[in-house]
Amino acid sequence: MGRECCAFLRASWKRAAASQKLRRTGGGAPARTSRMLQSTVLDPRPADAARAAPFPGAVNIPLEELAGRLHELPPRGAPLMVAGPRHLAAETIAWLAAGGRPATPVPEDWPAAGQSAPGLTTPGRYRLWQPSPLVARVAAQLRPGRALDLACGCGRDAVYLASLGWRVIAIDRLPDAIERARDLERRYLEAGPRIDWRVAELGRDPLPGGAFDLVLAIRFVHRPTYRRLPAQVADGGSVLVEAFTPEDRGRAGRRCSGSSVLTEVELRETWPALEWVECSAEWQDRRHVLRAWARRP
Repeated sequence: MGRECCAFLRASWKRAAASQKLRRTGGGAPARTSRMLQSTVLDPRPADAARAAPFPGAVNIPLEELAGRLHELPPRGAPLMVAGPRHLAAETIAWLAAGGRPATPVPEDWPAAGQSAPGLTTPGRYRLWQPSPLVARVAAQLRPGRALDLACGCGRDAVYLASLGWRVIAIDRLPDAIERARDLERRYLEAGPRIDWRVAELGRDPLPGGAFDLVLAIRFVHRPTYRRLPAQVADGGSVLVEAFTPEDRGRAGRRCSGSSVLTEVELRETWPALEWVECSAEWQDRRHVLRAWARRP
């Protein structure tokens, strides 16, 4: 497992370096990439120790802070390695396992703290967390503009978009979620437009004015808001939706009220004037998820 994580991380750095080289030389039309680089290595040492002798490519989240910074970890089941002194790494791995997040120690040949290593020193701020795969895939194909993130939660998608150059307004009804999102921006967004974080009750408070080039409704289902969204999208702009389906709720044995799930048929009927780039539902990690990309002509 540790070797697989190591190979995954080295491949990510190679892709990032190749993309940076392509942008410098002006060849082709490369996909837009974030300055934040994906890592799979957690450094649980105290912050002072990590700053004094950093592990190449690792993300420092002190063990005593992990409980309050879970939103900075990768999705459950994603590759995760832990660096640091053996006793601290073992304690961290046990703590993660107790929370359902398996991890492994870094391989024995991993560079020691304070050392540099070829391929592990690409400039950028590393992150363990990941944006929605739908957001990351589509945003790589679009020219940055004005974006609206509905029910933004801890802000991963908003921060990722801002790292690509998007001007983002991000809304959530929970003040503590917005506070975590602000903290995520402070820790990871070194360059790019600042995000306009707002606490609001979607469906009751008015949506921000003006047209947006990209609107996100990721794990957010609110039919009255959905009906208003096409008016918020600029000509040529996109809407991205990710939601669970009734099939997911039925298989999981949870009561399906209909208010928190969505079907492809309903979504297409809600936005008949939009063009559909893609719209499909599939099982992924034992969840049935609908993902859609619609565009205003």
